[in-house]
Amino acid sequence: LALGSAGNLRLTQQRYHDIAQELRQFGMNLVLSPCADVNTNPLNAIIGMRSFGTDPKNVGEHVTAAVKGALSGGVLTTLKHFPGHGDTDADSHKTLPVVKHLKYRLDEVELVPFKKLINNGLGSVMVAHLNIPALDDAKDLSVSLSPKVVIGLLKEEMGFTGLTFTDALNMKGVSQFYKPGEVDVKALLAGNDVLLFAENVPKAIDEIKKAISQNKISQAEIDARCHKILMVKKWMGLDNYK
Repeated sequence: LALGSAGNLRLTQQRYHDIAQELRQFGMNLVLSPCADVNTNPLNAIIGMRSFGTDPKNVGEHVTAAVKGALSGGVLTTLKHFPGHGDTDADSHKTLPVVKHLKYRLDEVELVPFKKLINNGLGSVMVAHLNIPALDDAKDLSVSLSPKVVIGLLKEEMGFTGLTFTDALNMKGVSQFYKPGEVDVKALLAGNDVLLFAENVPKAIDEIKKAISQNKISQAEIDARCHKILMVKKWMGLDNYK
């Protein structure tokens, strides 16, 4: 919020470059940041000052500067929380927030920063635990588990080809509706490449193997996603890490 209010894109880029260099000194190469959420709801319990502001264009410009700065410092960013957590009054760590806007409003506000970054080259995106009936009207379904949103909107309509992360799978936005292992399979089938914070990794692996044997997802598709992750690691020089 402070950087967005300052309105100096060079300062934002430099700040994220500095943060990235500090992270590299700790051996980190990925940051789950910045927030591309347009914080239009003053009652927002979870985004608040993590957002660059209330104006979609301004947020888009600052997240672009932030991503450029972090990449120049050697760290991959993850833009979040797709398709936009800014107009919510609930915390997806504790419940499943509902966003009631129609698709045209999402296009005009929430999706603006994400479109700008995708068009300028973006490494990874985190998909939020939000229920958005205009995008998928399935009851109590988070967009992070929706093929209509992850594959249909993000990958096909918006043309995103980078890594797709879920938000943490131990958050109540999804964990109150699905058991460990079950939620991981749903996240994978929705089109996500990286499943963040699985509550039970061995159970998740078992359930994913079961999904492959039941032809819900092919081994070739699993391999393709692993290959994408390995290509990103190579691009970051991690195949020759010192």
